[in-house]
Amino acid sequence: MNDFLRHGITEYRNQYRREQQFNGYARRIRNLLQLSGPRTDDDYLLMLTPMIEVAWVDGKIGRPEQNAILKAAESYGLLRDDATFVQILERLSTRPLSTTIEHWWSSIADMLYVLPVGQIAAISSLMLAQTRYVAGLGQKQIFGQWRGHSSGKDEEIKLEETKKRLSSLETNRSEPIHKVEKGNATDHLKLAALVKVAWADGRITKRERQLIFDSLFDLGIDPNNENLDQLLHWLELSPKEDFFRESLEKLKAGLDTLDADQRAKEKYSLISQCTLLAEVSGGDSNSPGGGARICDEEITAVKQIAKILNGAIKRN
Repeated sequence: MNDFLRHGITEYRNQYRREQQFNGYARRIRNLLQLSGPRTDDDYLLMLTPMIEVAWVDGKIGRPEQNAILKAAESYGLLRDDATFVQILERLSTRPLSTTIEHWWSSIADMLYVLPVGQIAAISSLMLAQTRYVAGLGQKQIFGQWRGHSSGKDEEIKLEETKKRLSSLETNRSEPIHKVEKGNATDHLKLAALVKVAWADGRITKRERQLIFDSLFDLGIDPNNENLDQLLHWLELSPKEDFFRESLEKLKAGLDTLDADQRAKEKYSLISQCTLLAEVSGGDSNSPGGGARICDEEITAVKQIAKILNGAIKRN
């Protein structure tokens, strides 16, 4: 197979993977918003704002962008009501005024302001991921013998503006960090394992941050306010190494209370997620942007986690 065909296949697979991830973003945002109580269609309609804004950046909304936004709207449950469906179609067929967009953003800020800062951070991260995906559908491109999509210059500029807007939602809201006391006793211990890998090279990238928030759902961690607040705190200030070791020992003790099959499933799921987290940044401490797929520090961190958790499996 020549490089031309191989490149096309690779891009197709990447696009498929991104589409599958996108399909879960709205569901996760919906779950996070519902933590603070019932939500209306108007609330979920506001969540479409950044995607609609970036889709209109070149003066028109193409079919791929339209389909993606409608898919998100469907996940929010917005297509069940005809009146709401019409509102969405109007926003996709007629470009909203800049003043209208500003009003929507202001309403988003008002809605999220009352939420705990960790919950805001998780929602903002998912909204940015949604917007990045839609921005990537803005320009047609040829990948080998496959026609795909990528973001253009205008989409990238608008995406940067969206990042700043979403970041301001977090920085304009502050709350004291709560100690995790509710939910599954092992939830915050799993989070500690992920944070240990992310901090292994002395920094946490945006891609690592996004994957950690995604991991809440992949690992069955309850996205309650306490867990989200604690996670945000750890992402900003790395705990000491003794804390990580103590947390992993407690996690191992918690796994010991499960039956053998469930222990194995929980352990391998966490180690697999830690490995994925290590892979998203690549490089090493001397060359963070390149080099090996996983840096030496991250390899060491994953091995330490596996070594401690393996004890919960090897007892039988």
